[in-house]
Amino acid sequence: MVYMARQSHGAHSSIEQLRKPVSWVFAILFLCAFAFTTAPKPVWGAVMCEAMGLLCVVAGGLGRLWCMLHIAGHKNTALQIGGPYSVSRNPLYFFSFMALLGVSVYSQKILLALIVTAIYLIYYEFVIAGEEKRLTKLFGKPYENYLKSVPRFWPNLSLYKTPDVVQVDPKLMIKASADVVWFYMIIVLLDAIDRLQVAGILPLMYQWPF
Repeated sequence: MVYMARQSHGAHSSIEQLRKPVSWVFAILFLCAFAFTTAPKPVWGAVMCEAMGLLCVVAGGLGRLWCMLHIAGHKNTALQIGGPYSVSRNPLYFFSFMALLGVSVYSQKILLALIVTAIYLIYYEFVIAGEEKRLTKLFGKPYENYLKSVPRFWPNLSLYKTPDVVQVDPKLMIKASADVVWFYMIIVLLDAIDRLQVAGILPLMYQWPF
């Protein structure tokens, strides 16, 4: 079932409006931290980190596309509670987190990965709280019931429900696919940076303990 909004558009909070710019700044800072630092890399650890990182990035990217199939073009007009939104109220953020974690682990700088993970979870706690207030005003009682029955972030697969019909906006899906490609491009960029470090072209300013 899909519940329609009381009005066509809701006013976004300032933290929601800043989400994308902050994400770009965050990504640039991460790349700089990766480019000019190093960490011990035992062979077995490198192989495991790369394998686990790639798996998380692929799963996160596919998960984001799955979410966009359900919500693209309907975010502020209809309350989606089926598919990925039946197991988590914020599956897009969860799959973004999975992809980000994958990129961080792939970097083989475990302490950096832990720092990135902590910053993401803390920041998006505020983003989600702001969205919940706006969506409560937008959808009213149906959203309040949704808040009580579905986890905020971490999925509960036992709640999964498949919607009868999914309306897809092709243009928005193409845009969503382009957004997902960035996660894979970062993996390529990390490999390029690693080669520049090995060649001595990039100066190493700090060594992570692990």
